[in-house]
Formats: sequence, C-alpha cells, structure tokens
Amino acid sequence: MIKPHVLSLVLLTCLTCVFALPSPPHRSLPRQTISCYSLQSPFDPSCWEKLGVADWLQNWNSSTPICQGFTDNDSEVSNGVACCLPTESWSTCFLRLELGQPGYDCSTINPQFCSWNPDQNANGTNAAQRHYALRAVYAINDFFSTYYTALMYASSVSATKIAAMVREIDVKTPTFSFQAILTTLTAGLSILGAPGIGASIVGVGSNTLRVSAQAFVISLQQSPGTVKALWPAGGSEESQNFQISELQSELGSTTMGLSKNINSALGLIMSDLPTFIQFTNGGHWTSSQSLSIPQKVDDLDLTLSTYLFSEVLARNNWWVNPLLDPMYQFPSPQALIAKLGGSGPNSNGLIQSSSPHMPYWWSPTTKRSFLLVRNDFSDPPWPFDVLNDAISKKWVSPDLFFDGSFNCTWQGRAGNPTLGVSDNGQVDFSCISQISQKKNCNAPCPAGSWLVNAKDCAFSNIDDTC
Repeated sequence: MIKPHVLSLVLLTCLTCVFALPSPPHRSLPRQTISCYSLQSPFDPSCWEKLGVADWLQNWNSSTPICQGFTDNDSEVSNGVACCLPTESWSTCFLRLELGQPGYDCSTINPQFCSWNPDQNANGTNAAQRHYALRAVYAINDFFSTYYTALMYASSVSATKIAAMVREIDVKTPTFSFQAILTTLTAGLSILGAPGIGASIVGVGSNTLRVSAQAFVISLQQSPGTVKALWPAGGSEESQNFQISELQSELGSTTMGLSKNINSALGLIMSDLPTFIQFTNGGHWTSSQSLSIPQKVDDLDLTLSTYLFSEVLARNNWWVNPLLDPMYQFPSPQALIAKLGGSGPNSNGLIQSSSPHMPYWWSPTTKRSFLLVRNDFSDPPWPFDVLNDAISKKWVSPDLFFDGSFNCTWQGRAGNPTLGVSDNGQVDFSCISQISQKKNCNAPCPAGSWLVNAKDCAFSNIDDTC
C-alpha cells in the first residue's frame, strides 16, 4: 500500500514529482484553422471538449436500448437496428451501428477486427461527435496493439542482456518472480512518458514515441481501473520464480502474460464506458498524429534490465551509500570533486572517487550524491567498471537505479514488490531498483522518511557497530 502522502504515479526523480503534464501532448497544425464540426478538417484534441464527446457518448449509451428478441445472426441487427445485443460491449455495439455492419471488435489487441475505411465515417446528426468517438476507439486499440508488439521486441532485447550480466558479475544465483518481470517490462513506456526521466532516455529523434508515452501516462493517471487491470495485484504468476540463468529462456515465454494484462486493460476500456471516458479525457487520443508505438524501441526494456541489474548487485552484497550529511550536499558534480576528490564526471555522469574503483553519481534532478559500494573489495569486478559498463550498454538507468531506490527506502518499501498500486489506482514505480541504501553512521535520517517500528531509520547504517 502506498502511504497517503505519496502522490499519484510517483516515479524516481523526486519525492513529489508526478506524471501530470500541462496540456495534452499534441502538435498544433500551423496556419490552419481547425473546424471541429467539419469531417474534412484534421483531427484536433481540443475538439473533444469543444464537441462534448464524452457527454454525447454517455447520452448515446443511456438512450440506446437493449435489443429484444434478436440474436447475433438476425438480419435486422446486421442492418443496423438501433439497439445493442445483451452480450455486446458498448464499443462493439457502437461500431456496428456507426459502420452499418457487425464484425468489428476493438476490445482485444487484434487490429484485424478494428480497422475500417475512413470514408465510412459518421454523417448526419451529431456526425462530428461520432467522428471523434470512432477516432478514439481506433487510436486506443492501435496503441495497445503496437504496444504489445514493441514489448515483445523489448523482451527479446532483455534476454540478450541477461547472459552478459551473468558473465560480467560473479553472481550468486538470485531468483526473480515472473510477476516482477512482467511488471517492470510493461512499466517501460510509462517511464519514457515521465517529463524528467523520459526526456533523458528518449532520443531527440523519437518525438512520436514521447508523445505516445505521455498520452498513455496522462490516461493512466485519469483511469485507476485501467491501472489495476494492466498491473494486477496477486495472481498465480506471483508464485513462479526463476533463477537468473533461466531468465533468458523464460523471457521468450512472456507472450501469454503480456497479452493477458494488456488485453485486460484494453478490454476494460472498451467494455466499460465510464473507464473509456476517464481514459480519453482531454482528447489526446484524437490527434491527427499517429500514436502507434514503433515495433523496435531499444529503451523500452530499460526498466526491466534496471530491475534485474539492481537485484543481481543487491543479492551479491552490493549497496548504495547516499551522502546525507549536510556537509556533503553539493550543487554540482564539480563541487563534489572539489570536496571529496576524484575525477570526472565521465560521459555516463560517473565520478571516479579518490580511492580507485569507487563510483560517485550526482543526480542532476534531485542534487543528491550517491556512492556504489561492494562489500568484498579485494578483487574485481570493481564497482566503477561494472556501473560504467552497465550504463554504456543500457543495462541500467542511473536515475532509476539511485534516485528510485532512495525514494523506495524513504517510503519504507525497500524489498517490497517493484510496483505499488493504491486502492484508488495511484501507481509508484520507485522500487524498480531493488539495491539497498545505507547511510553513514553519523548521517541524519532523511526528513519525513518512514521509520522502522516507528523509531528506527529506514536507511540502515553501513556498519552494525555504529
């Protein structure tokens, strides 16, 4: 359970940052006047509110009767009788009535049944509202279908990273829950949509991906039911655990788990009109710009690989020392070097400490400083080399790894599941990084952090004899 003061969709960069964006992510069309009532004008998200599409859909739903005495095969229904079959979802009925024939179904990630000729679009009374509603139904299905395809590619990318992790770090044999793997894999797009971390991960040329990710994040924030459907608590998969040596082959078997969770979320949106209205609030699914996810998104697996990397280190007695003493609060990495010595930062943002092989990382977002430590320091692999190599190979996001685990410990959730979902659907991804954070003996406990047994700091001391 997320503590009440932790805000909606808290991620990794600060204790109060959220996914909220100032406006729906769309690009205005230059030098062109948009007429919301013209079916020839390009789609524009602002028209969703101007046309009152949500209110119109609610009125359509309440005024369209349930068919009496008809079956799925009756010609009257096929020819567009203005009623919904008892077994039809609202979206399937809406598509059948608007497009004039049965067979359309946008409630699953199978675009074969969710495509139509744009010339079939609505006309007549309330044509503009129907035009925009059809666009949103299609765009959401297209997004989830391409999201699933991209996740399958990301899964295969992670599978190739795992064997390299095993070779690089002399690992004991940690085990991973299948549920945690699915969660961190599907969380990747949400991370890319966060204003802070997403901008640092997604390349300049990936604006389409960023816009899609931000639309997804806004919708999740507005639709608690969709969050719970996409990331369900519990389930039989939770009891399935795999050793790291098995993960490379097991990741190839994630198809069923991914399709189940994504279809659950999509199915809820397309079967429950209030959820659809929440998810589409703001009109960002009716942009003229496609919100499809490219099939190959190299950074989509970064949350999964960061989770795996942090678990491997944690279970081999590596940990992070956050520099909490007031005298170690630095406005820049150069200030840290001037005070503590060392060299850098290098191209990965790492500072090599004055004692060789130890990496400092200074967070440009939170201004916190961290030191990665390994208990057994007598021989390789050295912490600086391992972390530098991991960042270069995109095994880990330092923001997720350091700031995320700090927030996780601050909240008292260290060692808990990688994703927290509150009763009202608020989501916290801070614990994607499972590495422990331990403070110096004389360092203060961070203000406002959770206390163990209401008295002991959640940040344990680096030395039990303190």
